[in-house]
Amino acid sequence: MNPRIAKEWTTRLRSDRTSQTQKHLGRLDGSRCCLGVLCDMAIEEGIIRSPRPFRPNKTQRGCLVFAGARHNLPPEVREWAQMKTNFGQYPGQILPGREALYGELAQPALALDNDAGATFQELADTIEQHVDSL
Repeated sequence: MNPRIAKEWTTRLRSDRTSQTQKHLGRLDGSRCCLGVLCDMAIEEGIIRSPRPFRPNKTQRGCLVFAGARHNLPPEVREWAQMKTNFGQYPGQILPGREALYGELAQPALALDNDAGATFQELADTIEQHVDSL
């Protein structure tokens, strides 16, 4: 991953500027998952446009779509940040109790850690530990 972008990303995750959400990149209330924070940075850099609301049914109301994506990084953001995957996979063991959440993924991923309840602080620590392999 691009080290400059990683540094800014971890700073934002630790800033308490954004409330955290799960299962979606972002919501209309301004909350974001860790990857949604990265998408916001890409918007500021002119990489993608502002997100649009996604409203197929009651359970999905309030969710945002970033460049066609709701759950993982849009390709434009992944390429800009120089990340290897759009889930933010990194080497290591999946934590006990999270195997079902990860499904077919053979290694941990930031998106799934976020959905499993990892805090922005914990995710920032993970990004710093694995910046070379993200």
